[in-house]
Amino acid sequence: MRRRGILAWCVGVLLATAGQTSAQQSPPTTLVSRAQSQILLDMPGLANGRETYQYFGWDSSYAIETSYAAVVASGGEFPRAQIYMRQLGKGRLWTLSRLDENWIRSMGTFFRNVVIVLPDGPRSSTEYVTTLRFTVNGSSCVGFSLRPVSHDRGGSATGNGPVSFDGVYCAAPGPTSGPIDEQAVLRGVYFRRDGAVARAYEGDASPIPDRLRR
Repeated sequence: MRRRGILAWCVGVLLATAGQTSAQQSPPTTLVSRAQSQILLDMPGLANGRETYQYFGWDSSYAIETSYAAVVASGGEFPRAQIYMRQLGKGRLWTLSRLDENWIRSMGTFFRNVVIVLPDGPRSSTEYVTTLRFTVNGSSCVGFSLRPVSHDRGGSATGNGPVSFDGVYCAAPGPTSGPIDEQAVLRGVYFRRDGAVARAYEGDASPIPDRLRR
């Protein structure tokens, strides 16, 4: 009996140690303020929405640094926008994400148990952006994978590689909502680069909203 007790104690110590090691190796998740966030949003219909900003840090191999931003309507689930920003490490190469149902469900807990209806036919894709239109619980949505053209080869003062964005925007459901303006959604993604706020989707010369500079 005494030997069994000693064995059980040893197993307990090993399991506890393994749990601590696993926790130490997990990437940290930190809630941050808008002023601290690396990614900023100015999405259609969400000027007064509920905002969430998170910083996940670098992975264990320092290959990818991840930040997250979400804005949801103050009075319901739609409209909503959920965007991940990924900064690649030095010498890392970027590729477009494959936009499909699994990708949509990976965008956050909200999308894991909803009804997703995908369109037939090919997705819209260029060298720097891929978009996918679909519906979630009857709401029209657009998903996108995007990288800024000017940072295709890095160019950051930190010497890191390119930055990319994967995101979903869903409009408010209803017959008066109309089709989603993809350009307005893409123009609504901003990020901090070398101490300044920049647009993720380039080609728009309009001023950056003052509230994002604060």
